[in-house]
Amino acid sequence: MLVDINLLPERERGASKALLVSLAFIAAALLFWLTLFIMAERNADEAVRLNAQSEQIRGRQEELRSVMTGTDTMAERQQLEATVEWAESYRYPTALLLRQLVSLLPLRGFIMDFTYTGPHTAELDIQFDRYEQAAHYLARLKATEIIETAAMTEVTAEPLEEETDEEGNPDNPDETLVPRYRAVYTIEFVDTRDDAEGTAVGEEPVEGEEEAPAEGEETDVDVDVEQDVDQNQDVDVNVNTETDPAGEQPEDGTAEGGDGQ
Repeated sequence: MLVDINLLPERERGASKALLVSLAFIAAALLFWLTLFIMAERNADEAVRLNAQSEQIRGRQEELRSVMTGTDTMAERQQLEATVEWAESYRYPTALLLRQLVSLLPLRGFIMDFTYTGPHTAELDIQFDRYEQAAHYLARLKATEIIETAAMTEVTAEPLEEETDEEGNPDNPDETLVPRYRAVYTIEFVDTRDDAEGTAVGEEPVEGEEEAPAEGEETDVDVDVEQDVDQNQDVDVNVNTETDPAGEQPEDGTAEGGDGQ
């Protein structure tokens, strides 16, 4: 009777299983890498295609822009030149507005500052001797035809500085100093050139001519102020003017707000 003796170690079966598992893992990794490579190639091709389309669209835009610029450049330049010329010539006659504002001032009323804040709006800084004169001046502004709207935004009292001698003593110790009042107004005026027939834009009205009131418009505005205003007024930002209701010429030194204590 023959004896079958197996001398092979049984560990070889375990080694073969580990080899198969390793090969399977490597194959899966290669497949995964191949999938990623294919997807990356497709994304790269899509990016190249999109870049080409964007460049093509950009080139068409440049062509259209050059065509539009070539056809409209001359017309736009002429329109821009006309607009600039109109803007330079469109200057409101400030002297006429200031004469109207000065004619409404009470006795010893001074325009300390005049500033344009918009095409048809301005800000006034006026000094008065009494507090109630500020309210009276606002009422006169609202009753003026050339002023469309008027509002008083601020009223402040300014004490006057007492005059002293060389030793620092007051010159008139018995004199009582009354403070002056500064009122700030915001007005919106009417540009009469827009309503004038036959008047070019930017052309100042002839001196001495008055505009006729519109048909059906009431012009009964009674302002009990008679004043003689200097015809040559300074149209600078700082305008200091004094008017006299008795018809006298403005006193000297009216440029300073503290004169005439």
